[in-house]
Amino acid sequence: MNRKKIIGIIGVLLVAILLNIYIFYVANQRVGDNVMLNVDITADKMNEYQLFYGKENWSPENMVSAKYEKAGEKARLQFMMPCELKGFRLDLGDSQSCHRISNLYVSYKDKRWEMDLSQVAASCTQEGMGNLIRSAQVGQDEDLEVVTEGNDSYLVLSMPNLYDTVTGMRRDSLRIRYGLVCILIDIFFLILLLHFNRCYDMARELYGNRKLIVKLARNDFKTRFAGSFFGIFWAFVQPIVTILIYWFVFTVGFRSAEQTDCPFALWLTAGMVPWFFFSDAWGGGTNSLVEYSFLVKKVVFKISVLPIVKVMSALLVSLFFHLVMCVIFISNGYMPDGYMLQLLYYLICNFAFALSLAYITGSILPFFKDLSQIMNIILQVGVWLTPIMWNINILPQAWRWVMKINPMYYIVQGYRNAMSEKVWFWQDITWTIYFWGLVGALFVIGNILFKKMRPHFADVI
Repeated sequence: MNRKKIIGIIGVLLVAILLNIYIFYVANQRVGDNVMLNVDITADKMNEYQLFYGKENWSPENMVSAKYEKAGEKARLQFMMPCELKGFRLDLGDSQSCHRISNLYVSYKDKRWEMDLSQVAASCTQEGMGNLIRSAQVGQDEDLEVVTEGNDSYLVLSMPNLYDTVTGMRRDSLRIRYGLVCILIDIFFLILLLHFNRCYDMARELYGNRKLIVKLARNDFKTRFAGSFFGIFWAFVQPIVTILIYWFVFTVGFRSAEQTDCPFALWLTAGMVPWFFFSDAWGGGTNSLVEYSFLVKKVVFKISVLPIVKVMSALLVSLFFHLVMCVIFISNGYMPDGYMLQLLYYLICNFAFALSLAYITGSILPFFKDLSQIMNIILQVGVWLTPIMWNINILPQAWRWVMKINPMYYIVQGYRNAMSEKVWFWQDITWTIYFWGLVGALFVIGNILFKKMRPHFADVI
């Protein structure tokens, strides 16, 4: 074993150890989470209720609101807030009105903590509160009846043990979750070490043929539409038309496009651009051995470069759409900043994910021709499961992780974080580690399959 391989193995072991240490550190530090204040209210006027939370001062930055829209009817209002607080206040509006309050409790996952309405009523009568409440009493039906004088009347609520309770639950959950992440990461590094020679030889082979890869990618890009009248023009028409169709359907047809503060056309574009590159790169990389069968049958040719040639060819088309996307965002007031530099990072993520899958499916396709049809179905379903046209926030909190385990969600959401939501990729390190761990595992599997199938490609193509 040469010196470079020894250094590589030591590097892999050090990365594995550091990742395990960091993950357990995060599991003990990340204890914050959101809780939900739930309350049933019946009032004689329409109103907007505001919940201020904080340890000492009630500031507009720490406020959430909910609208009561049908006077005289009971409505369930919910307020999401962080658990890092000792108390909060519920503003009852700025007009004279009567409020009937019931089912006042705080919930976190499947746990709930009821509030004593009699204690809430007693706190309203304390001198010096200045909360402008005329009367507050618990009736025979155990509902709290509050009559306000207007001018931002409010109730002061307190749950001093909430933070400690939620923190303990959160820490235990994180330790279990991150423990499983560590196990998966360790399995990946174990597989990588067992097949280190193969992975090292593949990486060295690709790097050694980098000039050939670039040349073939440029030729593939030029010849893809060489036989058509409009040529390369068709490479850009279909994606643009697709975006316009989806924009029209969701904004004009269904009228359900208000997903975030970002205009839907921009929000959709930031999701479609990485998806177009992924679908084109994965499909092209999978068919690379069949498409370049004349090169596969040449004994001296390094056929391991063919999947990456197709992925790089797709990248050349995608770079144009990245440029168009940036121009569209800038023209709508989203000026370039440091966050947009993350596009390069997420493009690398997309490239690595598509290439890893291409080596797996490209190795199987010559022996199982139906795989291309299966992939078409996966891509048709995947564009809806990622999600791209709809916001994951419409799902219950407990089920969002099901969508997030799709690696393309990490990439698509990353594009939106970079372009409009202004979030750094390391702010959720758990999913970053998960993504690269999965991509690394897929690359190792693809490398193993490619090496095993390689001697038989020329016989079946």
